[in-house]
This record gives sequence, C-alpha cells and structure tokens, in this order.
Amino acid sequence: MKYLVYGSLNIDYVYRTSHIVEPGETLAAQSMKKFAGGKGLNQGIALARAGLPVWMAGKLGSNIELPQQALINSNINTDYLSQDKSLTTGHTVIQVTSTGQNSIIYLPGANACIKSAEITNVLVNFGKGDVIILQNEINKVPEIIRSASSQGMTVAFNPSPFESEIVTYPLDLVDILFVNETEGKKMTNSVNPLDILQRIKNLYGINHVVLTLGDRGAMTLFDGEVFKEPAVKVDVIDTTGAGDTFTGYYLAGLNQTNDCQTALKLAVRSAGLAVSRPGAASAIPTLCEVN
Repeated sequence: MKYLVYGSLNIDYVYRTSHIVEPGETLAAQSMKKFAGGKGLNQGIALARAGLPVWMAGKLGSNIELPQQALINSNINTDYLSQDKSLTTGHTVIQVTSTGQNSIIYLPGANACIKSAEITNVLVNFGKGDVIILQNEINKVPEIIRSASSQGMTVAFNPSPFESEIVTYPLDLVDILFVNETEGKKMTNSVNPLDILQRIKNLYGINHVVLTLGDRGAMTLFDGEVFKEPAVKVDVIDTTGAGDTFTGYYLAGLNQTNDCQTALKLAVRSAGLAVSRPGAASAIPTLCEVN
C-alpha cells in the first residue's frame, strides 16, 4: 500500500503578534520565522513521521529549496513533484498570537496551476489498494478525485480551505472525509456535531466522516457507528498545523489497526503535541513521541 499526497507546497512566513491585526491597524510583530508548509506538505510529513511510505505530488514555482528539503528530510518520495520556474511557489502570511490563535493569508501560486497531463503522469503509477490524500489548496481536485477513484484508490479528502463549489465536487467518490466544525456547518447548515456527521453521510453519500472539534476532541462516523475522543489538555503555542497532523495520524492509525477509535486516539494525541510547539510542519511529532 502506497500513500500519495496530492496537495499544496508552500513557504510559510509566520509572525508572532500580541493579537490578530484589525482593519486599519498597523501592528509591530514580535518575531518572524520562515517554514516549509502547505496542507499537502504538512499532511505528507505527518504520514511519514507516523511511519508510512509517502509519495508527494504537487507543483512548485521558482523557489523550491525549503519545501523540497523538508520532504526529503522526512524520507518522502518527491519523484512526482513538478516545477514551473515562471511561477511563484505558494506562500502564506500567518499571524500567531500568544494564545496560539492564528490568521492566514494564502497565495496559491504554482499550487493553482496543475495541468491534466501532470495528473495523468502521476496517477498512472498508483492503483487499487493505494491511498490518495487531497486538500483544497490546489486546482483540479474534482478531476483528481474521479481519476483516482476510477483506478481503485482509496480517496481521503480534507475540503480546506472551504469554498461553496466544494458541494458540487464528486463527493460520493470520497471514501474518507475530514472536516472541522466550520466546514461541517457550511456543508450541512447544522451546528450539532452528531447532526453534521449524519447529514454529510446522507447528503453526499460518504460512509466515513471525521469531524474535528478543536479543544473538544474529535468524532468519527463509520458504517453508522459514532466514535468519540476527547482532546488532550496542553498549553497551546500554535494551532497552525493541528488539523494536518490529525489527518495524517488518523490515516496512520487506520493503517495500523483498522479501528476508528484507536485511529482517533492517535490523531488527537498527535494534534495535541503539535499545538504545543511553534510552526506547522516543524511541529509535527514522530510516532515515538505520540506513543
């Protein structure tokens, strides 16, 4: 079984601030650091640090060193990365407060310029029994879902950042959907966690739905059964990569045990460790640390 993450690769510019800047306000940052990031890269690193074999596919622009080196350092296969030097590599400007809350501005850059031929050239190397993990920071997600599903791959999708068009995607072909409360509310017009899970199943035909609840933990609906796991109590430093860490470790937990409750526990513990550290990819724990 191979794990293919087809997703975004960014450079994150992280500014520590006393609070999230308001409209019309000029605010002096306390510090700035540069990290490799992107939901795709973060989820790939989480999978790799959890001990799974990971291939990364995506598109870089003129600046490749930081994200590429982060993948290599995590023993992630980079054979399926493409580059267009005329484009800028995706990047984010992130404000992080002393309480760990964040605000993010995202420039997709090369992430939004993936071509159909590139998708075909990647997916031909994968098939039945392999797992593909997608987010919504790249273009052509519906095409990738259809192609991967037609080849027998297990499709895991995290619809973040959320856009209204997502509800028109071929979600019935998604095997595992990861959403937070905000995304779940937008997909279902409900604020009740149990209702969100059930409505996603009924509206979109997805049998395996995972809902993260921040400091209240997470829930899963699978085959009609609901699983719950409370959050781990930690001192929050930075929440930037928590959801991506959770996604990677949940899939790793399923790989190890094929049990939703065990996967939830592993994912919640890993996310708890991640938010207790600064950064996104750099904060993702190893399996030994989680255990």
